[in-house]
Amino acid sequence: RLDDLAVFAATTPFTLDGVVGAEVTLRGFGAAAEELLPGLMDFAATTGAELSQSAIDIGKAWSQGATGLGSDAGKILRKQVELRLGTDATKVSLEEFRTALMETLDEGMFAGGADRLSRTFVGTAMSGLFVSRFHSTTASALSGA
Repeated sequence: RLDDLAVFAATTPFTLDGVVGAEVTLRGFGAAAEELLPGLMDFAATTGAELSQSAIDIGKAWSQGATGLGSDAGKILRKQVELRLGTDATKVSLEEFRTALMETLDEGMFAGGADRLSRTFVGTAMSGLFVSRFHSTTASALSGA
């Protein structure tokens, strides 16, 4: 699975350590980590929240439902889920909430957030890609290549 996560992390603005940590956190909450991880990346990138905190938010939401979304970014996610459901998210079953959560992450305002962030200076700096490219370019220039 680590090889899969390395390939996945290379397409995001996050480090491999961050992606692995997020997956471990999701699994710790009993969440469907493989299914939720892309949406988690988009959520963190869109809200500007730390990846580790976003993993905790989504893990809590997976295990507790809407009441697990207490952080500022979590409250944004809860409101988006409620817009999708058309009702208070605490009034639906955990299974209904999970379905709406996954749909919101995959199709809602967060969808594509990691890709958008990865195309910015901040996103490339977060992943270490900027530093890698800078070193490569500098080394080539200095060697006359």
